[in-house]
Amino acid sequence: LQQQGVPVTGAAIDGPEWGQQPNVNMFSVTPPVVTPIDGVYYSYTDLAKFLRQIGVHKLGGVVFSIQSAIQSMSSLFQTTAPLGITKCYENTNVPFGAADMTTESLAIKQAGCDGVAGVTLLSTDIALANALRNLGLTKVKQFYYTAYDQNLVNTPSVMQEMQGAYTDATVNFSSPNAAASLMLSRLKKYTNFSGGIPSMNVVYGYAAADLMIKGLELAGANPSRKAFITNLRKVDNYTADGLFPSPTTFQHFGTVGMFPKTACVSVLQIKGTKYVPYNGGKPICGNRVATS
Repeated sequence: LQQQGVPVTGAAIDGPEWGQQPNVNMFSVTPPVVTPIDGVYYSYTDLAKFLRQIGVHKLGGVVFSIQSAIQSMSSLFQTTAPLGITKCYENTNVPFGAADMTTESLAIKQAGCDGVAGVTLLSTDIALANALRNLGLTKVKQFYYTAYDQNLVNTPSVMQEMQGAYTDATVNFSSPNAAASLMLSRLKKYTNFSGGIPSMNVVYGYAAADLMIKGLELAGANPSRKAFITNLRKVDNYTADGLFPSPTTFQHFGTVGMFPKTACVSVLQIKGTKYVPYNGGKPICGNRVATS
């Protein structure tokens, strides 16, 4: 695709290629934070600020053994440290899809962690929450990257196991803004979407299509691949028309300038049978920082 100059839109959550030369044909709907620049990764302090706000002082990490997940956890530890949050435990060797977190929970208890972050899939999130609850660690603050999921809502018994846990939302559909409401109505009208909370894959697929349309519009009446890439590279405030809480820039490819100086995240908490927006539904914003 790069050799043929074919424009590509998607989400930079799988690897560094979205921000590396010569892949100027690739456009991510979110900043490519898993792309290093001259060996340096860049992250944001938004989640670190959130964890400090909810009273975490000793943070543990449970991470799938894949590079993008490991880097995400590493960045989180590095952004929380300046706020006085120490690393009490880390396991970056969790098998993909692991469903028994007893050993990890015992280690978290022994280390005296008062907070834990899971960079895993939903099934492992549930397993960890269950294991922590079985050990009586109900006061440990739990944060999961992937726990905003309609499958949880559809299973009340599992929702109960996850009580009190926090998760981030790529898009907040629990108290949707105009852009999120429009997305839901479009899914209902044009697809077989069954309702509820769209999965992360649906969100990124929708945004990738939106970005492809944006590129075609900017390419002119007779769009070419070159015009698409050249003109979309000039955009510095893409939010999918307000779907995302902070903008993405397509300028400064392959440099630090790919990463906006600030970024925001929407956080929700599982309470009862619902996801309740944290901070009154207002996104938590943080500054760009360099991490190793």
